[in-house]
Amino acid sequence: MQGYTQDSESCGLELEVVGCIVDRCSVSVNYCKNQTMRTNIAPEYRVYLDTHKATWKRYGT
Repeated sequence: MQGYTQDSESCGLELEVVGCIVDRCSVSVNYCKNQTMRTNIAPEYRVYLDTHKATWKRYGT
């Protein structure tokens, strides 16, 4: 398998302030805070493991 799937939900805040303090000189300030919750990560791997677990236990490999 090359990749996996997952469900994610994010929420956050971003604030940006840009201003010109004198001629030909500007200032930019950025603040960011976020939170991401990931669930249901790689269910296809869980199926693979459950499918082959009995065989691996039987032969000890």
